[in-house]
Amino acid sequence: MGLFCLWHWQSLQVDYVQLEKLLSNGKWMEADQETSRIMSKLTSKAVDERSFFGSSAIDPFGGRKYSVAFSGLYSCSELQKIDKLWSKYSQGNFGFMVQSEIARSMTPDLLAIPSSESYQFARQFDKQVGWTDKKYLRTPDWYREIQNPEKARGSLPSKIWLLDIKQNLKPLATDSLILTVERFSKCQNSESVKNFR
Repeated sequence: MGLFCLWHWQSLQVDYVQLEKLLSNGKWMEADQETSRIMSKLTSKAVDERSFFGSSAIDPFGGRKYSVAFSGLYSCSELQKIDKLWSKYSQGNFGFMVQSEIARSMTPDLLAIPSSESYQFARQFDKQVGWTDKKYLRTPDWYREIQNPEKARGSLPSKIWLLDIKQNLKPLATDSLILTVERFSKCQNSESVKNFR
């Protein structure tokens, strides 16, 4: 039992070295896939911390309620670390901050979007950042089109991390990505307040 616990704990540790290496070399597709692995690991770690003998404390039937819980899984430091790496190596064109700015330009209060409209908003957001074809999203051709970060502002990290997690954690409401972007915005706001003091 002790060895299993140690192995399980080690399997949930997150290392950002590979992500930074890929980003520094402009390997956007591989970096996006690595981000997906990291987000999946962070999700597993957070769900594991919120469960008791295999029963998750996150409501698996609550639709938006579930999504709000899902978006709160990530600590600010984890989201900010990923964002800083993407932003640094794309000259500010990729990352959660850019995605947050794009989402907020569409509506200032993401949490005020009624559940009945969240799917439509998510589709509009997908269109803004170039995520309109989920199947195409995983192909090298899609990444070839975004080799110039200035022309593909906000498109990375893509939502493949959410699609991968969605297969393992059902049900996920359509607005989970938007709520995660909202979580990142709140992290940034709290960081700004700290720096102001």
